[in-house]
Amino acid sequence: MSSSEWIDFATEAINKRWTALAPGNLASDSYEKRAQYFNLANTTDYNLANINYMIDPRWGTNQVAYIDWQDEFYRPAAIQNYQLAVRGGGKGIKYAISGAYFDQEGLAINTGFNRFNLSAAIDVNLSDKIKAGITLRPSYSQSYGATVDGKDNTAHKMLSMVPVAELSAGVYTNFWKLTIQMGRFYSKSDRINGKYDQRYQRIQIIIKFVFLV
Repeated sequence: MSSSEWIDFATEAINKRWTALAPGNLASDSYEKRAQYFNLANTTDYNLANINYMIDPRWGTNQVAYIDWQDEFYRPAAIQNYQLAVRGGGKGIKYAISGAYFDQEGLAINTGFNRFNLSAAIDVNLSDKIKAGITLRPSYSQSYGATVDGKDNTAHKMLSMVPVAELSAGVYTNFWKLTIQMGRFYSKSDRINGKYDQRYQRIQIIIKFVFLV
C-alpha cells in the first residue's frame, strides 16, 4: 500500500467513526471543529489529537515523510568472490598456499554473509622412502541480519508498516504500533533491520606420512 492509498484508507475509516460518534457529525467537518468537540485548546499539537476521529491536516503536504517501505527494506544485492593461490618448491620440498574471500549482500539492507578461507600445505621428502606433509585450513565466516526472515520477523512486519511518519522520525518509526496515525511516531533506536551477527571460526590440521616400499 502506497502512502497516498494508506491516507485514503485511514481518512475513510476515521470519517466513519467520526460520523457515527454523534448526530450531526459530517465527514467534511474540519480538524478544528473536531478539536473543539474534544475540547483541545492547542490545535497545533498533533500529539494531543484523538487519532480515532481526527484527520491529520498535514497528510498530503510536505510536513510529513512518505515512506516506501520496500524501497527502504530491499536493495540490489552484490556478490564478490576473490581467490589467490601460490605453488612452488624445490628439491625434496613442495608448498601450496591459497586464500579466498567471499562476500554476499542480502536482499534486505544490513543483511549478508562473508567468509575467509586460507589453506597452506607443505610436503617434504625426508628420505627416498619417507614423505611427510602438513596442511592447515583455517576459515572464518559471518552472517548478519538474522531477524529478517522467519515467522513475525522484519520482512513480515514491513508489509504492515505505516507509510507516513514525522519528518524527524523517518524510517525509525515504531512500526508495530499500527494504531498510530497522527504525529505519534517516535525516533527511537528501534531499527527495521536488527544487525545480529553470527560468527563461525574453524581450523583443520592434516598431518600425513607416506612410506614408499
